[in-house]
Amino acid sequence: MLPDDAAASTQPESFDIVGKMARLAPGHMPGSLAERLFEEGRQQGFRQGFWQGFWQGLQQAEERARQTLTKQLKRRFQHLPPWVTDMVNQSELDQIDRWFDNLFGARDLEEVFD
Repeated sequence: MLPDDAAASTQPESFDIVGKMARLAPGHMPGSLAERLFEEGRQQGFRQGFWQGFWQGLQQAEERARQTLTKQLKRRFQHLPPWVTDMVNQSELDQIDRWFDNLFGARDLEEVFD
């Protein structure tokens, strides 16, 4: 088994990039490496922020659609039984959209949810 110093010296020079960076004075990172690391971090942050915003927006849209459907159902049929509010609260946006379409021609709640 090689001593730690000998093992370190057998590694290719590119494996010691962290050590090289640590030896540099603050503000003196090589421009191309610093720019590449910064750009990679920026892109990763953008992707994470994009998807987080996307999912939050979708959740907010679904919640708003549920509220609007519930409001319209109450205006049309007055009292909503618990099974209706349970279905609406557990639904996704595409299902809510179909129920909105059914709402305008329905004679009763069952026809909305058929």
